[in-house]
Amino acid sequence: MTSLFRLFENDPVEKIFSLLHMGQDARNAYIKRCFFLVGLTWFPMAVLSSIEGIAVGPTYRQSFLFDLAAYSQMWIGLPLFIFAQKIIVNKIDRSVLYLKECIIAESDYAEFQHRIEAASAQIKSFPAFLIILTLSFLTPWTWLGEELSNGVSSWISLAENSTETLTLTGYWEAWAAMPLFFLFLWRWVWNILVWCRLLYRISRLELRLQPTHPDKAGGLYILSVVQSHFGIIIFAFGCVVMATVFHKILFEGVPVSSFSIWGLVIGFIFLAPVFFMLPLAVFTPRLVDVKIEGLLRYGKLAAQASRDFEQEKIDSQFDSAPESSGSTGSLSLEDIRNNYEIVRSLRIVPFDFRSLLRLFLAALGPMIPLLSKTLPFGNILDGLLNFLFGI
Repeated sequence: MTSLFRLFENDPVEKIFSLLHMGQDARNAYIKRCFFLVGLTWFPMAVLSSIEGIAVGPTYRQSFLFDLAAYSQMWIGLPLFIFAQKIIVNKIDRSVLYLKECIIAESDYAEFQHRIEAASAQIKSFPAFLIILTLSFLTPWTWLGEELSNGVSSWISLAENSTETLTLTGYWEAWAAMPLFFLFLWRWVWNILVWCRLLYRISRLELRLQPTHPDKAGGLYILSVVQSHFGIIIFAFGCVVMATVFHKILFEGVPVSSFSIWGLVIGFIFLAPVFFMLPLAVFTPRLVDVKIEGLLRYGKLAAQASRDFEQEKIDSQFDSAPESSGSTGSLSLEDIRNNYEIVRSLRIVPFDFRSLLRLFLAALGPMIPLLSKTLPFGNILDGLLNFLFGI
């Protein structure tokens, strides 16, 4: 299949993987990448913590192997970033090919290709990669700085004589493991922004949207399917949020009922799905126009067909001519009625509740460990059964 647009293609990270014989075309490339990255992040810290005697320390805070955040980020988050690339890149590539073949007007093919090439150039941009790399090293210090000033020992830092210093494991966390993790996180953020901008630029082209398309989105429902697959990324981001929450609760002693905990959790659960569906709203003006045009067109056809049908029915009362089902051109009254109903149900934003639900569940998934400890699920279930069935 011809490829028009692929996220991450030939960006600096992909070139490094190719040099390591883990390019996209290599056998079991994505599995190799996962083991390679976990081997660079979690395993060195496990070895260093064992040498320093903090693999299992005197307290939870001083025990590296008991830190759920490290597991969620390195064993869940990083592999998800890797495998999401394989899944989502193929979905986007197919959707772009579909847009060219079925949606973009032929007069805009050249401009469409130009905008695809511009987006591909942004993905490969070396200045963008330098910004991503800088953010990758700076981001961990938003919480490591606090870790070095709270006066409490942990597996990351030791507090002695009013000073705190990083452990060897902490050094690896600060300068290798976390920067590598955030490199892939910010890399995804950049590619998502490029994809969203491309959607916006495509929405400004001449589009062959069909008001009677069975997908009830003018032919654009495939974009809803693509966006719903970003649930993998939402789940990976959720691991970061959950790691932050557990760090605040277990390391900083922040109470679970604190707004800094629940505000972060609830905000992520509800805002993350909206963030990934909102880019599709760029097609709303075009879909509104198509819906209004379709309603006017089929409204006129329906009115004419109804008049013809009624007139023929009246005439049939006075002669023996067979009754007609009413038609306008090659469309019967029933065809017109069905098409009118399809147009009336056309969504002005090309996504549906099912796609939004998939993203919501992806955002909720990483939060289940916290919710299961704090919410009275037994009482909630009893109340729900009582409400639904009177049990």
